Amino acid sequence: MNPLSAIGIFDSGIGGLTVAREIARQLPQETLVYLGDTARLPYGSKSAETIIRYAVRNVSFLARTDLTARTVPMALTMTTRAGNKRVYKVRLAHHRLLTPRLVRSIVASAVDEAMGDVTHATFTVKTRLDLAGKKPLTFTEHFYAGGGVGGPLTLYARGLKVVGALMDNPFAPVELKRVDIQVDTHYAHEMVQIIGLRLSRNRVSPGERVNVYVTFRPHGGAEYTRAYAVTIPADLSGSMLKLEAAGGDKVRREVATPENLDQYIRSLDNTYSGRDLVLSLHLPGQGVKLRGKVLNGLPDSVVDSLNLGTEVRAEALFHPVKHLVFKDSRVISGKKTLRLRVQREE
Repeated sequence: MNPLSAIGIFDSGIGGLTVAREIARQLPQETLVYLGDTARLPYGSKSAETIIRYAVRNVSFLARTDLTARTVPMALTMTTRAGNKRVYKVRLAHHRLLTPRLVRSIVASAVDEAMGDVTHATFTVKTRLDLAGKKPLTFTEHFYAGGGVGGPLTLYARGLKVVGALMDNPFAPVELKRVDIQVDTHYAHEMVQIIGLRLSRNRVSPGERVNVYVTFRPHGGAEYTRAYAVTIPADLSGSMLKLEAAGGDKVRREVATPENLDQYIRSLDNTYSGRDLVLSLHLPGQGVKLRGKVLNGLPDSVVDSLNLGTEVRAEALFHPVKHLVFKDSRVISGKKTLRLRVQREE
């Protein structure tokens, strides 16, 4: 064992973790660094010259990195619907660009090995990121996998995206101390799709409490409709509103443009749960993100008085939205919208 070096493992991203796990079993005293090039899959359809060029580039990348001095422990636990559990433990190179890519590669390879045959299922992803000098970041997300777990997990999981956002943030270097990811697979009947949205009438009064009817289609089940009470803001007389119903993981909260690292870290958690139904009222007027704060529903005259520069104006202005969140036991997918008019008060 050379204490100043590590064993590097390079793979196209599929199945490489099986080899890495066996090496770790036979050489437990060694530090392993795994690089899976899932971004350029598949290798089999590419020419020999292209594969050689990719291989040389990736191996050179491993060779240039100080892997022993700065590594990040990562633990990934995969639990199938049958209750079978697989645990993968590796150490990743701590690098601004390399670490996020390695995390995705590990997850993609582990999913392919442990859950490659899983389709039409819902799954829960719990991610914990430990940072030096900061509180841990935790994310719990719920997804539906119609064609396999790997795609939704590696493409849309907020916890995985945050790794890259942290390591490449615009304020200060971040030391990632540990990554823990838990993936639990459930049955497809825990998913419902939004297929309809309506009110009893399309004209409402300011301040009125109305029922919004959302129709759902469960996987393999009968359609059903639920009513949700919504209060129309009292100050919107004569306005035309857009109402949107969507699963929580498709809805983003408006957050202020961060001005320091702590604000930036807080801004990364700006989504709702996939088991939330979010009814969003798109309001008239404008909102402004300025000096770390969000100001909603400002009249145009007030916005004009701020004298925002052209570049600042494009980034700072947004259309305000009021989000109403309703908890559900199932993962909600789909989105529907409608328009309604608020009657003018005489």
